Amino acid sequence: MLLTRNGEARRRAIVAETRGGDFTLDFTIEPGAIVGPGGDRQSGDPLWDTALRPMGAMLTAFIAVVRGGPFDTRLSPAHGLAAAALADAIRPRYVSDQAGWLKGRQTSTDADTLYARAEAVTWRSDRFNPLRFGDTS
Repeated sequence: MLLTRNGEARRRAIVAETRGGDFTLDFTIEPGAIVGPGGDRQSGDPLWDTALRPMGAMLTAFIAVVRGGPFDTRLSPAHGLAAAALADAIRPRYVSDQAGWLKGRQTSTDADTLYARAEAVTWRSDRFNPLRFGDTS
């Protein structure tokens, strides 16, 4: 997996290398595509052209709840909280790996290194900042 911030092109893809060839999950253009080793391409969402898109589905579910209908558990804030917990759990390892990567690039001025340095400063200042986002006290 290659993660690039502020790249020249917006590309969101995950490639799994297997003995049978590479499989790609490409979200660059919604709804995404699954591409097999032979170039076989299938939609990431076979209902994309016939069903409501994500925003339409969310609005429909919201209006249904407002009208007294059942809550769609797929829209639960618990999913966002779980994602935030995962990000918090991997942050120390990410920061440590980033610091190791930056040690070998002390004199580099390429865009990736400059971005990583700026991010590292943000990580470290946030860690010691008693006023976090949302804290108005």
